[in-house]
Amino acid sequence: MPCGEGRPGGSNSTATSGGRPRTPARAHRAPLKGSQPVLAVLKDTADDIATILREYAEAAVDLNRDVKDELDRAMWKAVKEIIEDLAKPKDVKSALGTAASLIGGGAGLLLSFDVKTVLNIDTGKLNGIVDKYTGILGGLTTRMQALEGPLDEAYRSAPKFEAGVARAHGFGARALEEFRHEQRWTEAGPDGNHAFNLASNEYLGGGHTLDKHVGKTDEQLAQRLRDQADDNNNWPERRKPMIGGSSSFKDMSDAQRLTEHNLRSKQSEIDTWLATNPPEGKTQAFTSPAPHDEVSGRYVSKQPTPDPGSPGSTIPGTGYKDHGLDAKAVDVKNVKTILKYDSRLDPPYIIYTSMPAP
Repeated sequence: MPCGEGRPGGSNSTATSGGRPRTPARAHRAPLKGSQPVLAVLKDTADDIATILREYAEAAVDLNRDVKDELDRAMWKAVKEIIEDLAKPKDVKSALGTAASLIGGGAGLLLSFDVKTVLNIDTGKLNGIVDKYTGILGGLTTRMQALEGPLDEAYRSAPKFEAGVARAHGFGARALEEFRHEQRWTEAGPDGNHAFNLASNEYLGGGHTLDKHVGKTDEQLAQRLRDQADDNNNWPERRKPMIGGSSSFKDMSDAQRLTEHNLRSKQSEIDTWLATNPPEGKTQAFTSPAPHDEVSGRYVSKQPTPDPGSPGSTIPGTGYKDHGLDAKAVDVKNVKTILKYDSRLDPPYIIYTSMPAP
């Protein structure tokens, strides 16, 4: 299943689960579990930056105080030594020399003060003060750099407007039905086709077209492959996707229109499938080209994507296996809709999911 849905109940996608980015653990906190909403990550990061900057300011104040204390100590000691020198008994020649220095504007005295101050500075202590400060700065820098990962993930996961609209329609449609196990259809056509509201199938028996397949960015499609995956050290991000690919319609309008086109074109096959009395919960995929050779959406594959214009070749840059989160997305022109049999409904199925497909 190149665009299949993997195992029910599997790990949710980062970008396709309400814009909830996985957040790397931070060194100065306990590791965060699971995923975090984008705004929560931004708030946590802002709080961390504020804490780091406060600690930086405190370290700078401590450095200034410690250096000043040492300089004050050296200066007082220099003054004391100069006073002691002046108070010592001297021969006539030395006394005249000292008097001449004082009359000459005190230049010699100042020079003596500067020299004695430098000589009295405890360089070992001063070096210790500086080393302590640079150590604190190094730790703060490491903590600041550690925030880049969560911020990048939050930026990558932030839902587009089209995705937000689709989710709102899905939640709203189901809320109107109080999330009962039923769906809203319009009248059946004379040939048995049903015009439907895709939103009414959202969250119904696991339905998730609008949540996972509308308004996603190329990066979010790659994220889903990473997140809906098993641990495997031989794959990028040490995650082996459980699904063959991830895809998205441009917006809800395209999702509704193209899914309806697919179901209408596959009505006879759907009827044949229903006539077999499938077991409850059985799923069946139906795929057809989008009308008029149009692009149905964007697609990121688990393995390199075959190049339709060059049999036996693949499109450069594609495939999560080789490129991880940088895997290139491609335009696709098919629509794949998966129905889930449910005898409690009329017609007896849920539109479990629908997506662009290669």
